[in-house]
Amino acid sequence: MTTDQYAEFAEDYEKVKTIPWVRHLETFTFLGAMGDVRGKTILDVACGSGFYTRLLRRSGAAEVVGVDVSEAMIDAARRQEAAEPLGITYRVHDVSSMPRFGDFDLAVSAYLLNYAPSEVALTAMCQRILGNLAESGTFVYFGMNPSFSHEEYDRTKFAKYELLEITSVRPIADGLEMTVSFLREPITLVGYHLPMSTYKRALARAGFIKVEWLPQKVSDEGIEEFGEEFWVDALNNPLCTAMRASR
Repeated sequence: MTTDQYAEFAEDYEKVKTIPWVRHLETFTFLGAMGDVRGKTILDVACGSGFYTRLLRRSGAAEVVGVDVSEAMIDAARRQEAAEPLGITYRVHDVSSMPRFGDFDLAVSAYLLNYAPSEVALTAMCQRILGNLAESGTFVYFGMNPSFSHEEYDRTKFAKYELLEITSVRPIADGLEMTVSFLREPITLVGYHLPMSTYKRALARAGFIKVEWLPQKVSDEGIEEFGEEFWVDALNNPLCTAMRASR
């Protein structure tokens, strides 16, 4: 992941968080995988401008530290903190080389691992995250589903979620390089789609023993607002997934 991808739209990125897919599926699944965060210390890796970082602090976390490689995103997060102080600390670091900040109860991350272009890079990310967890700590992730089939991706079916369009797919040594553009905002990102087998090896080599992949879930409010049929396409070939890992 490079700073350049985010510098141009750091101030506008959180507009994406208002779309139905994020409000009723991403956030619901991600927070559900974490469980009760009250009283816990949390490291938010690839925190961006602090959307989930602030949400976790407001949900009762005792301490939250946000880390991101993008200076522009961290600047935006710090401005939010200055405007509405929550006691959050933000730091600029590449997760692959970030230091040990402490023994956190939880390390959480939305859309980090899909920026690893290789198994080596993915393993390095996971190792640094594990190094910041307490002995009984847990890593909770939400991001691109390693089992997602881009061949079965149908833009016309996903357009209703106002999410994104896959604009190009290019083979690389360990998987695929994918370029995506958000439908609502003029934001284009390049990430990587590595297979589930690669994720399993990287997590194991990093030291994670218990790994659980969790399906996407839609909130009751989302079903009430849009109906069950609306969400079928998102759930049949899930673009994203949650994962919970511990020692």
